[in-house]
Amino acid sequence: MKKKIIPCILVVSLLFSIGCSSSHTIATEKLEAKPDITVFTKDSLEYEFLMDNYDIQGDTLIGFGEQRIGGRDERFHGSIALADIKTVVDNNHWVGGLEGFVYGFIPGAVLGVVASVASQDNKEVVFPWYAGAAFFGAITGITGGIIGLIVGHSYEYQFVNSTNSTKK
Repeated sequence: MKKKIIPCILVVSLLFSIGCSSSHTIATEKLEAKPDITVFTKDSLEYEFLMDNYDIQGDTLIGFGEQRIGGRDERFHGSIALADIKTVVDNNHWVGGLEGFVYGFIPGAVLGVVASVASQDNKEVVFPWYAGAAFFGAITGITGGIIGLIVGHSYEYQFVNSTNSTKK
């Protein structure tokens, strides 16, 4: 029975290591409505701004936050020309939690069914298949949901300095 369960656990663990992200194109007007953002410029600089700590005035993003230089964060208070922005990333933790729950529940339920069926090979019914699916699905779903809430779902926006934007 142990020989059948260990590969199943390894497959479920592999599924937990897969991340999620979405890529879109964004125009100037939509940037103003975003919460916490990370800005990547064309010269490979990275800035992080919390909600309400940045504003767009004309063709410039003005705000205060942190600038990542050489792996360490430094305070930043200044402006970035919109023409210099390459991508904007925002992270939605609620979507990540929901995805984590679903991605955890499905493999966990499969693992529960496999574990239940494997236990029946020995003519000892430890628990019925539906109980195994519910138990393992709930445990891995909750675990995946917690991990998803912490990590979140990243939305990456290719920045366009115009009023026209298209979804990739």
